[in-house]
Amino acid sequence: MRVGCGPLVKRALVHPVTQAVLQDWPDMRLHLEVNARIAPLEKVLTGEFDLFVGDLTHTPEAEGVEIMVIEKREVMFVAHPEHPVYALGTCSLADVLQFPLASGHLHKHWRATFTKLLGGDQAAVDQVSQLTQIESDDYHFLTRLGREGRFVVGAVEEMFEEGLALGWFEPVKLKSTPTWNICAVRKRGESSPALEAFWRELSGYAANPVAA
Repeated sequence: MRVGCGPLVKRALVHPVTQAVLQDWPDMRLHLEVNARIAPLEKVLTGEFDLFVGDLTHTPEAEGVEIMVIEKREVMFVAHPEHPVYALGTCSLADVLQFPLASGHLHKHWRATFTKLLGGDQAAVDQVSQLTQIESDDYHFLTRLGREGRFVVGAVEEMFEEGLALGWFEPVKLKSTPTWNICAVRKRGESSPALEAFWRELSGYAANPVAA
């Protein structure tokens, strides 16, 4: 199986789905490419990927593929428990973004989302153009930055499970929380038993499981 994914989904989706599929296919060989900047539809259509799981909002539509829309999930922000962001109580996104931010790659969908939440004016455009101070798709690196106390870090909850459990971070309470737009995509008409098993497990996370 050759699977591509964005950095937000590797723990939230790809890890549990892989565990489930390996129960029935213990000899399956999996190559996983994690990259927020790849052109996923092209790689699926050329056969470089059997499957891609990630944000397709910024990707043009294409024929010849089957797309499953995953149920939307909230993105959370965390920081060291002594970070000054907590003195603000429940924050707006504008409050959070006044502090140094570390996050994965912010493609144009996320930049448009942040711009809208910040008011949509030129000041919001200018502020978002300066994000982020630290940008990396390596969440081990981002987690370390968050532990050191200066940065607010954004991702989905699964990325911070250990850190939250160990007290390295606390969630930042937001008045309005952005959500991720995640899809799974495969080439129409081409499959294998392992790919079907992977797709079937992903359908449990779909926004419309019956349709999937």
